[in-house]
Amino acid sequence: ADPADDEDGKDSADVVAAFHTGGVTHEGRRKVAQGSAAQIMDMLAGRISCSSGHLSRVYLHVFGETPADFAFRLRLEHAMALATRTDLAFCDIAESAGFDNQSSFCRAFKKRYGMTPGAARALHAATRAESTVAALAS
Repeated sequence: ADPADDEDGKDSADVVAAFHTGGVTHEGRRKVAQGSAAQIMDMLAGRISCSSGHLSRVYLHVFGETPADFAFRLRLEHAMALATRTDLAFCDIAESAGFDNQSSFCRAFKKRYGMTPGAARALHAATRAESTVAALAS
C-alpha cells in the first residue's frame, strides 16, 4: 500500500494531481518555506479537501522531506548565500534566516554544512580569489 494513503480516501496520485491543478507547485513549496509550514499546509489541505496530516504525508512521499524540513533547509540555504556573498554580521544573518539567536544558527549551519558560517565565508573567499587569479593568468 502507498504510505500516503489514508482515511481521506485520496491516494498520493489524487493529492499530487490536486497540487498541480491547484497551482501548488514550486511556488507553493516556496510559500511553505516563507511562512508557517503548519498554517500553510492547513490552508492547502482545505483547498484540496483532505486533512493536513494526509497532505503532509503525501508531501513527504512526493518530495522526500516534510514541509517543516523543507522550510528549515531553505532557511539554511538563504543563510549560506548571505554568509558567502555578503559581509553581513553572522548575528544579522541568523536573524534574516529566522533563527532566534546566533548560537542556534551556527549549530544548525554546522550540522547541515559541516563547517561554521565563518569557515564557509573564508572558503568561498579563497575560492573566489583563486578563480580571479586563474582568470588573470589566462
